[in-house]
Amino acid sequence: MLQFTEGIDEYKKCLASDKAPENTIRTHMSAINRFHSQCQLDNIEDVTAAVIRDYKDYLSDNGAGGKSINLYMSYLRSFFTRLREDEYINRDIAKFCRNYKTRVAENELGSRQKSYRGDVKKFITKEHRKKMLATALAIKFGRRNVLLLETALYCGLRESEVINLRPCDIKDGFMTVVNSKRNKTRTFCVLDSTYLANLLSYIEANLISETDYIFKSKNGKKMTIQDYDWIFRNILRISNIPAGRDKGGYTTHDLRGTFITCMFDAGMTADDIAEIVGHSNVRQTMAYRRKNNSEEKLNRHKAIYRKAGMK
Repeated sequence: MLQFTEGIDEYKKCLASDKAPENTIRTHMSAINRFHSQCQLDNIEDVTAAVIRDYKDYLSDNGAGGKSINLYMSYLRSFFTRLREDEYINRDIAKFCRNYKTRVAENELGSRQKSYRGDVKKFITKEHRKKMLATALAIKFGRRNVLLLETALYCGLRESEVINLRPCDIKDGFMTVVNSKRNKTRTFCVLDSTYLANLLSYIEANLISETDYIFKSKNGKKMTIQDYDWIFRNILRISNIPAGRDKGGYTTHDLRGTFITCMFDAGMTADDIAEIVGHSNVRQTMAYRRKNNSEEKLNRHKAIYRKAGMK
């Protein structure tokens, strides 16, 4: 397999042989090196659709708009296409580097959701959540699979944060995420006591040391994002639930998104949710809020108004 650093060097030589302007070469190299430093993969062939999707989220969380993200995707498409044309790699990785498309979709509950960057936020319905958790428990490594999904669903963690979770990160009902995006650490209260008890029981039953990773692949090694994505897709496939954004289905990121949306529905403020999930900008959090004119919500607002003493 071609090492990532070797691929970058070969692509730079290709641009130079094409007599590309020095400024163009620097721009391409900067974009590709940024992608490499974020995904931290040794081999180019290990790049998957999930890796590209996580990189788009990383760019967005760091303030990149739709046009900037699409520009980064064009640099990556050129990089992977050239390496394939010159037979350095066999897989068509460039097809994963799709642009964001501005579109508005209607979810199962009838609410129209559109994020500030044009990407549609999908909410996993309660029926689908029950179905996928039941399936996760029924297949091999069932207990691990359930906790893997619940950690994102009940704590709002990103994929990379779930697989890097260790027992030492959980103390006295609080969870600390130490390798979040932008290398910031955040600590929050685990809101679901049943989930927390099951997680601690799993750690104790499997004799997982304080500094070891909680979730591991079937060969006993640290789980990768690709492993996590495959497990999630397999659970959805067995449950007869669509998987993958290209098929109008769910992705692992929708577990985190569902947590945020449910917290909004329960009345939690955007600032509090942003603090729990690690959003640097509340506008990112607001993208997950859906229109909710329920009677319960209206009564809550009326009570607040009366308490304010406006009359």
